[in-house]
Formats: sequence, C-alpha cells, structure tokens
Amino acid sequence: MNRQLVALDCRRKSGTVMKRLACVMAVAAWLGSAHSASALTLGFAPSRTFATTSGSSYQVDVVLSGLPLGGIVAAFDLTVLFDPTVLALGSGPSVIFGNALGNTEAHLPVKNVTNIYTEVLTKFTTPKSGAVEFRSTSLMKDAPLTVYQAPFDSSITLATLYFSGVSTSTASLAFEWAARNDIKGAGNTVIYSGANEPAPVPEPGTMFLLVAGLASLLLVLRPQLFFFDGNHPRGG
Repeated sequence: MNRQLVALDCRRKSGTVMKRLACVMAVAAWLGSAHSASALTLGFAPSRTFATTSGSSYQVDVVLSGLPLGGIVAAFDLTVLFDPTVLALGSGPSVIFGNALGNTEAHLPVKNVTNIYTEVLTKFTTPKSGAVEFRSTSLMKDAPLTVYQAPFDSSITLATLYFSGVSTSTASLAFEWAARNDIKGAGNTVIYSGANEPAPVPEPGTMFLLVAGLASLLLVLRPQLFFFDGNHPRGG
C-alpha cells in the first residue's frame, strides 16, 4: 500500500481530533509491523537471561528468525559469551546442532527426494573462559539445500547450548562478533553478522513508536505541514 495514499485516507476521515489520531496510529502500527517482518533476527529461546542455582541444568536454543521464503542458511560461525562465575558448559552435551543444515550422519538421504544427501560439518570449541564457539557448514549445494530446508519454518534453531549453574544468580548470554563470526546463505553470502545487531539503547521498536507518536501529534495539530494538494501545500 502506498504511504501517501494511506496518509490521504486519514486526512479524509471526518470526526474529532481523537478519531484522526487513532487513524494515524493505526497506520504507524501497520508500517512498523511491515518493517520488522522483513528483518532477520538472531536470539536465544526461551530467553537470553535466566535465574540460576548451583548444580541446576539449563538449555538454550540459538534461533535465527525472519528467513524469507526460499532463503537458506548454508553455514554459520557463532560465539556466545557467558559469565563463568554463574554458568559452566554442560558436562554431558555442551552443544547439539540443529538439523536445518543437514545431518551429521553422512549420506543420509532426504525422505521422498532422490540424489540429495544431508552431509554437514559441525564443530564447537571453547576459545576462552566464558565463551563457546560453534560452527556448521552444509555440504549440500544451494539448490538441494533449498529443497531440504523448505519444510522448515522461517525460524531455524541453529544449535542448542547446555549449561549447569555455578552459583545462585542471573545468567546473561550475548553474541560476540569477531571477524569470523557470521551466518551465510545462498552463494556463500553473509546474511547476518555483527552489523545486523541492534544497538541496545534505544530499542528499535521503542524508537519507532516514539517517532510515530510525535509525528501523529504534529499531523493532528498541523495537517498543512504533511498533506499536499497538487504541487502546493494545503492551506497555502
């Protein structure tokens, strides 16, 4: 929908100032949802922060969301940081990779698809205290990988991390973005890196709502600044 047409529709709404304001805020919400829906996000599920107790076990999924239709994840190299006085990597499995890039069992055929084998390379290391690096590379070419990942949702679990509590506290996880850390898609092109990470303050959604609110007030109080009739501002 064209943004000028949406604005003109609000201009034509008759009624009180509150009705016009409600219309504009609805438009702002629609624009905000359209903006956020197109962005890739990388996060932790169920949460990047959680309460801990000594000796308890925890597992956290690393999830990439917002992958467009037909988009693929061909490889990734990620590093997650944690406070070693609060958490330790699990003594059993520390990292279990998701199966979106393939299966670690070589030459496992895809069900109902011929000549596609879901080979994948995976590895994780602990480069320093309070850090775990995990990487995966699919050995499938882009075309068969697109077929293989088609049944997956737009949200893909890249890996699951396992921890044990060291102390009673609150754990907080974060990504570290060194030069090697990124997520690659078709053609080995980087689709996510530290450049995609939003600034912690202010949050993008909060800033958008603030700007939308101010714009709405200006729209109600000074409509002649926003609406045009032909080539000239309305109201002269």
